[in-house]
Amino acid sequence: MDPFLIGLIGLAIMVVALLLGVPVAAVLGLLGIFGTAAIIGWDGALSVATTVPFEAAANYGFGALVLFLLMGMILHESKITDGLFDCLNKWIGKFPGGLMMATSVAGGLFGACSGSSLAACAVFGKVAVPQLVDRGYNPTLSCGCVATAGTLAALIPPSGLLILYGILTEVSIRHLFIGGLIPGIINIIIYGIIIFGLVLVRPDLVPGGLSFTWSERIASLSKIFPVLLVGVFTIGALYLGFATPTEIAGLGAFLCLIVALIFTGVKGARIPHALLATARQATMILLILVSAMLFSRFLALSQIPTQLVNWIEGWGVTRGLVLFVLIVLYVFMGTFMDVIAIIVVTTPVIYPLIKALGFDAIWWGVVLVQLGEIGALTPPFGMNVYVTKTAVGNIATLPQIFKGTIVFALADFILLALLALFPQIILFLPGTM
Repeated sequence: MDPFLIGLIGLAIMVVALLLGVPVAAVLGLLGIFGTAAIIGWDGALSVATTVPFEAAANYGFGALVLFLLMGMILHESKITDGLFDCLNKWIGKFPGGLMMATSVAGGLFGACSGSSLAACAVFGKVAVPQLVDRGYNPTLSCGCVATAGTLAALIPPSGLLILYGILTEVSIRHLFIGGLIPGIINIIIYGIIIFGLVLVRPDLVPGGLSFTWSERIASLSKIFPVLLVGVFTIGALYLGFATPTEIAGLGAFLCLIVALIFTGVKGARIPHALLATARQATMILLILVSAMLFSRFLALSQIPTQLVNWIEGWGVTRGLVLFVLIVLYVFMGTFMDVIAIIVVTTPVIYPLIKALGFDAIWWGVVLVQLGEIGALTPPFGMNVYVTKTAVGNIATLPQIFKGTIVFALADFILLALLALFPQIILFLPGTM
C-alpha cells in the first residue's frame, strides 16, 4: 500500500480515537508502531520502538522540564507561594480590584519559577479565590481570573510547553524561553486593564481596595523575596546564557530547595511530597513525548508533511490566510484536546508547513503555546478550568468558572492578535542574545 495512503488512514484513526476519549499517549504510540510497520515492516518498526524511548528520556530538554517542574512543586508544597500572594496584596490591594490584579501578577511571578499553568491554577485556586470571595469579589469572576492567570506560566520562562515544543522541533529552548518573556508581561498588563475596566463598569462585582500600613507592606517583602530570587536567577541566567537550560534548571531546583528549607524548615518544605508530585507529572509527560516521537517517525515515512506543504504551495494562497486558518483550527481543537496533546499531535504535521511558509520557528513556538493556553480555557475540555474547579471546591460550579474566564480570555485573544501582527514582540529579545 502507498505510504501516503497509510498515513491518511493513520490520521483518520487518530482523530476518531481522540474524539472517543482514548488516551493520547496510547493513540499516538500504537499508531506510530503499527503505521511504521505497515510502511517499512516489523523489523524496522521494532527497531524504532526500542530506540525512541531512550532518545526521549536521555534528551537534555526533558531533563530541564523535570527540574523546572520540581522547582514549582517545591515552592508550592512549601507554601512559599502563599507569601507571594500576601505581599502583592499588601502593595497592590489598596486599589479598586487590586486583589484580583495581585492574583494576575502572582500568576506571572509563579510562572517564572515553575513553567506549569496547571500548577499555577491549583496554587492560586486554593490561596487567592477564598480571599477574593471573602473580600466581596464575584465568585465567578474570581475563579475565572485564577484560571486565566495560570496561562501566564506557559509563556513566562521557564515554560514546560515551550520545552516540549523545542524537543519535538529541535529549536533552541533557551531562545524560546526568552521569546515568551515580553508576551507574558504584556498579557499581565492587559489583564490589569481589563480588571480596571470591570471596576469602572461593574463596581458591584469588583469591590474597592483595602488599606495597609507602610510597616505591613515593608514587612511583607520578606515573603516575596524567595520567589523573586528564584525568578530573577532563572530568567537572568537564561538570557545571559552562562549555562544551558538543563544546567540552569538544576541550579534553580537546588536554589528552591535551599530557599524552602531556610524559610519553612525541614518539615514545612515537604520535599518528599514535591518529589512525588514531580515524578507523577514527569512520567506522564515522558509517556506522551515517547508516543509523539513514534508518531512523528510514522508521519515522516508517510510523506504527509511534505505532501501538505506541496499542496498548500500549489494553491498559491497567501501565508497570512494559511496562518488564519491554522489559528481557527487550533482554537477549535482546544475545545476537545488538552494543550499537551495539541502540541504533540499537530507539531509533526504543521511545523514543516510553518518552516516552508517562511515563519520563524521561535515565533511560531510562542504563538502555538498561546493558542494552546486559549484552548485550556475553552469548554468542554479546558484543563485550567477543571483544575481551578478542583482547587476551589464548592465556591463556584464548573459552568460558572467557564463563564468567568470569558472576560479574561479576551486578553489572550488580544495578545494573540498582537503577536500575529507584530512578530518582533517575540523575536526582539532572542535577537539580542
